[in-house]
Amino acid sequence: MLNINYGHNRELMKKCRRLEEYAIFVDTIRKNQAKGQDLQEAVETAVESCIAGGVLADILRAQKAEVVQMVLEGFDQEAYEKAMKKEGYEDGYQEGKEDGKREELERGICGLVHSLMEFDIPRERILHKLQDIYQITEEEAMGYIKKYW
Repeated sequence: MLNINYGHNRELMKKCRRLEEYAIFVDTIRKNQAKGQDLQEAVETAVESCIAGGVLADILRAQKAEVVQMVLEGFDQEAYEKAMKKEGYEDGYQEGKEDGKREELERGICGLVHSLMEFDIPRERILHKLQDIYQITEEEAMGYIKKYW
């Protein structure tokens, strides 16, 4: 199981800033709720706080209402944990890198492509992210995007 709660899996968070920002956003919502805010107030406060802090600011500014609505309609711990498991490319990446197992590397790349797609990251940014993380050529990265898109 991969824990992407804020403060955990620092290596993974270093490699994927957007994932780290998402973890910060969710953590901010939880902290607001712990202070006694209802879910709607906690989400709205978190959105404003994150925008001010530069966390997911581009998405939150452009799609504030949609993000708030999505969180209010669908935020529950079980769904959150299931979605985060999809983000679990770390095992495949680590095993593939350390053991040279192509199959594990492929699983990691697949997981990363799917995760970034879920965050509506443009193909070009995914292409560059694959090249940076996996140290592969543009052609190899494009092949993976075509394969897993």
